Amino acid sequence: MDSTLIIIISGIVGVAGGFILAKVMEKSSVSSLVQNAKKEAASILKDANLEGENIKKDKILQAKERFIELKSEHEEVILGRERKVAEVEKRIRDNDYRFESRDEYLRDEYLQVKHDNLFKACGEKNQD
Repeated sequence: MDSTLIIIISGIVGVAGGFILAKVMEKSSVSSLVQNAKKEAASILKDANLEGENIKKDKILQAKERFIELKSEHEEVILGRERKVAEVEKRIRDNDYRFESRDEYLRDEYLQVKHDNLFKACGEKNQD
């Protein structure tokens, strides 16, 4: 009976040892799966952050380009207005110059006619 008891106890110890060994192996397997999952999650998170940064940089660049376009369009509008103002100012200066020239010409003509009239009047007095 002793040998049967030893066999039964050995069987129970063997089954218990096998069960414990299976649980330890399962736990290490699950532990490695968890570690792999954590590594993969960290990798996915890192890739997502990099992609987010790239998208952010791209959007900032697009915003800067749009700003430059709008600034250029604004400068073109301002230059167009300045050209129109310069044209109007030139026209006004030209008109002023023509009026001043005409005024000087008329003043000279008036003085010449006045001088001629005075000269005629003096000549007529001397003949009398």
